[in-house]
Amino acid sequence: MRAVAFVFALVVSASATEPIVVDGEVAACAPVKDQALQAVSEQLGLAGNAAVEKSRAHCKAMAKADCDTAKECKYCDGDTTCWPQVDLSNPCDQGTINNILLAGEVTGDVGSAIGEATSTVLAKCGEKTSKEDCPTFGCEWCGTSSTCHVFGSAHNECLKERLKQMAQEQSQAAVDAAKAQASEEVKKVMEQCTTLNGNETGCGANDICIWCGSTHNICYFMGDKSNKCIRERVQKHIDAATGVAKPIAEWAGSSYTDLSAWSKGLCGGKDESTCNNDVHCHYCSDSSSCHTHGSVRDPCGTYQKGKTAVKDKWNEVFGSDPNCEADKVETHKTLKEGADAAKANLQFACTEYMKTKFFAQQSLSSLGEDVQGVSDSAQKQVQESMSEMASVNIDQAKTALKDAIASSNESMSSADSLAAFEELNPCVDSDISAAGPRIASLATLVVPAFMVVIFG
Repeated sequence: MRAVAFVFALVVSASATEPIVVDGEVAACAPVKDQALQAVSEQLGLAGNAAVEKSRAHCKAMAKADCDTAKECKYCDGDTTCWPQVDLSNPCDQGTINNILLAGEVTGDVGSAIGEATSTVLAKCGEKTSKEDCPTFGCEWCGTSSTCHVFGSAHNECLKERLKQMAQEQSQAAVDAAKAQASEEVKKVMEQCTTLNGNETGCGANDICIWCGSTHNICYFMGDKSNKCIRERVQKHIDAATGVAKPIAEWAGSSYTDLSAWSKGLCGGKDESTCNNDVHCHYCSDSSSCHTHGSVRDPCGTYQKGKTAVKDKWNEVFGSDPNCEADKVETHKTLKEGADAAKANLQFACTEYMKTKFFAQQSLSSLGEDVQGVSDSAQKQVQESMSEMASVNIDQAKTALKDAIASSNESMSSADSLAAFEELNPCVDSDISAAGPRIASLATLVVPAFMVVIFG
């Protein structure tokens, strides 16, 4: 693998045939990409925006040489196209944000594989020892620790404190006090956006502004920490006491069913004899633990051992009788429930990830904009505030990325386990209408349209 600036090739695989992350993107999330792009474009006032379309047509008509000299445009070698300076559809910008999101922050099964590939990227931030040398694009200086961090770094104490503050309820007095501290020049920059309140089209076409729709209909300066839409998202996802991301089970509400609790309820804590006598469960001698069939946490499951090893184990348990006895049918129901839930979970996690990624891309792209008519000092303040908010948005997208990768692992594991069982037992009925009631019977669990699974 090689890393050049923020562009590098990366493949992280959970199995020999199905990669989780390819060239900086979660492969399983591709089907929801266009849907998420459309949703975010509408929320930011970009979809169907005549001014945005005019800007796009203006840049795309340029040859590379002209594009390179036009401040309002930038050339993408990937698709040999000239794009507006800020455009969510630019594939080069999408590649840049993908790789920044992966830079040293993904942990667990894929952490070590990503680490080597991102070492060059991280070095561009981590090797800097002064604020002056810390790059303004992709990196953020933290005065508290005197450290240069990659955007969205979980190790950035300044970012964590910023997230804690944004996760707290904010009074109008606090908003006014914060803005009063800005210089007059910076206030004028911010007013370029506030004058567009209620004007979604005008706000969406201004590269240093970001539209906050929903019930607010406010046009914010890209670096404004009082942005109600961003604060509401942070308050939903971040623990105000610690500045750390909440587990997805705590904020997803009715969109999430905690299948870790479901799995533990079925198989958790059972000894070998009890586990092996329960058709829902599988005992792993490697870890001396009991798991539901198909669990990504099972060291003896398909995710770790592969389908062949699991098939051999099932042959030991069930034998090769072509008839489907009750225990086989019940085991199949459990596997099918897990696979169906994991598939729905993946859809939910991918949609969340793609949306947050596009928000992060928007804020990152805006960093390339020069604010005209202000002093160098004001320009620097503007860029610093935009960088701080870009780091917040990237932090949100990094958390969503981890959820998407975990959900992809779980979905593949459960799907492989189900396929292995059905190959061994073609007699089982693939349409198990009884799958729903077992989960519904658990006191606190309901199967929603989309969920994120963490199998125990």
